[in-house]
Order: sequence, then structure tokens, then C-alpha cells
Amino acid sequence: MFKKLLFGSIVGLFLASMALAAQADPIIIVDQGPNHQATGSLSYDGNGGPLNGNGITFDTIAGNGTPANAGNNGYLTCENTCTLNFTTGDNTGEGPTRWTFGDGGSITLNGTVVDQDGNTVASGTLLSSDFSDVPAVDASVTNHRLSFSGFGMNDVAQGLVDYFGLDSNASFRITHTDIVASGAIIGDNGSLDGDVDNADLNTTTTTGVPEPGVFGIFGLALLMVGGLIAVRRRTSDL
Repeated sequence: MFKKLLFGSIVGLFLASMALAAQADPIIIVDQGPNHQATGSLSYDGNGGPLNGNGITFDTIAGNGTPANAGNNGYLTCENTCTLNFTTGDNTGEGPTRWTFGDGGSITLNGTVVDQDGNTVASGTLLSSDFSDVPAVDASVTNHRLSFSGFGMNDVAQGLVDYFGLDSNASFRITHTDIVASGAIIGDNGSLDGDVDNADLNTTTTTGVPEPGVFGIFGLALLMVGGLIAVRRRTSDL
């Protein structure tokens, strides 16, 4: 009897572990197409204002591990482009190797996406988030790399939720964002300015009723090229 109970327990644990492994959170990936380059700008005025990202462009949205339309067969295309804009809270400390920004600010991704048959899936605000529940946003330079991270819940357009077969009660968090400005300059007053040429954004959904206090991580990075610096984000969990 003991052996049967032990065997049953082992099998139960094995099946439970397999179920957990199978429940990896689905990811929505916003990216450029293979022949496209991101555009837009990153800037901080050096006078105590926010860090801003303006007109940062994306071309495709795809699902990874989503219940429906996952992978290359279900990717969506932005009509013209999808555009990301963000602003942090005001600067609370700057350079020469670390910048910090207070809570506040927002992130929005706008555009129209169509499926491979040309049908509109979602239009308008595709994703939105904010930094309002976070004490600070931090940026630091290590080995010529400026890494930026911030926190906030993120909402996804219902059309995308439905298309990828996600739970309408799911909570979303931004889990990965890389935005590279190859020609970004650090000014004498600690300002940052550069033109974006690459951008990636992932948001992950956790099924179930959203829980307060769960945040997503938003990150950016500027890489130094020659005497210039570009900003790049380190992947974090929120």
C-alpha cells in the first residue's frame, strides 16, 4: 500500500510539474520586419525633466505560446507603422554614470494592425502603461552601455487579446524592451539625445484576475558608438 501511495504521489508530482511547465506565459512580440529599420528619438533635456521616447516605429506583432495564432502563421502587420511614445517622471539624479527618474509618465503604442488576409484586428491604442506606481526609474552606464528600466502595469487592445486567444481577465506586464539609438549624445549638462534605429518590445500575459501590485518592467538602452552613446534596456521582470 505504501509503495502504491508513494508511486501515486510521484506520478502526481510529475504530472503537476508537467502542467506547470506547459503553462508558460504567452508573449506578444512587437518588432520590425526583416527589411525594416526602426526610427524615432530618445531624449532627456539635462534640466531635470523626463526621459522621452518619441515616434519609435514597429512593423509587426506576433504571438509566442499564445492559445491562437502563435508563430509566423499568425503574425500581424502594422499599416504604415505602429508608433511607441513614452515619458518617465522627472529626473532626480543625473550622470556621469547613472540617471534616476521619479515616478509618473506613460507608455503608449498606437497604430492599426491587420492579419495576413488584410482584415483589421485592432486600431488606435494597441498597448498602454504608466510608471505611476513606481518610486523611481533608473538608468546606469556600465562598460559604455546605458541601461534604463521602469515599472508599470500594461493594457493590451481587446482586438489583440481576442486574436491571440488570451484570457480577457489576464494581467499584462512588459517584460522586454530594447531601444537602440546608435548616435545618441550625452551633453555637457547630462542631457541625452539620439535617433533610434532598432526597437523590440515584449509583453507577457498571466492568466487570471489581475492582482494589484504586480508590475511589468520596461527597459531601454543606449549603446556607445565611437564617442557617442546609445541607450539599450536590460531585460527585467516586473
